[in-house]
Amino acid sequence: MSFCIGQCKECKNFNSMFAIVSGLGHGSVSRLRASWEKLPTKYQRLFSDLQELMDPSRNMSKYRQLVASEQTQPPIVSHFFVTKLSFINIYFYILQFFYLLFISIIQVCVDFKLLLARV
Repeated sequence: MSFCIGQCKECKNFNSMFAIVSGLGHGSVSRLRASWEKLPTKYQRLFSDLQELMDPSRNMSKYRQLVASEQTQPPIVSHFFVTKLSFINIYFYILQFFYLLFISIIQVCVDFKLLLARV
């Protein structure tokens, strides 16, 4: 995931970066405290920095400063063209990933419990 976000930032594709950060910041994902705690601090710091960059307060001031800076030269894919459909797609894929993850964890637990019952 950090590779995708890093590539988006390097290619100045703020549309995709904003969609990924918004999807990961969604309530259903951010409530997974145990998963977030297992994430290395390097990636937690990267995510918090990107959240600050995409912060909507003060009319997206940090994002506008980044776009206006000399470092950011065209081509730039702005995030203002993000539609609700892209948020729904990202949300769906994240939910599907965690659903499959939890189903596999439950299956391993059930298999382990059956193994212990045989012993």
